[in-house]
Amino acid sequence: MSHLLKSSALRMGLFLATGVVMLSTSAHAQSLPAFVNKWKNHYCGSGQCVALGHEWARATGQDVPTHAYAYQFGYTNPTGWRWITNTPKGVPSPGDLVIWGCKPSAGLPYGHIAVFSSGNTNSFMSFDQNWPLSTPCHLQNHNYNYVIGWLHRK
Repeated sequence: MSHLLKSSALRMGLFLATGVVMLSTSAHAQSLPAFVNKWKNHYCGSGQCVALGHEWARATGQDVPTHAYAYQFGYTNPTGWRWITNTPKGVPSPGDLVIWGCKPSAGLPYGHIAVFSSGNTNSFMSFDQNWPLSTPCHLQNHNYNYVIGWLHRK
């Protein structure tokens, strides 16, 4: 197992065991469970998935640039974040911003963005808004279909 995968698995195990992940030493940083509790069953900003992505990024102490569509976050390296391309053996870490590509035939004309909570190489749970359409913030199960990668907080 590569160092990156071991590190990701360790962080995921730590999150699952303790229920707390802190992604910044900033005084404004918020734990993922506290963020989920704050927004669960509520709409964040515009109600679009990108609004939730921005709110989580701000909660970690480092916002991401604004994009009109979720898929535009892919393959970028915003300040304080690192892009990781999805691979069959890759697993995001809790708090990573998972990005789906643009796939109109699959109902993803603008892609999607969500906050990774837990998972493995086959499926995962993330904190989503507007998946399915018009839903408030909630935990959602996914597979990796159309996931192009994720932004990991440095």
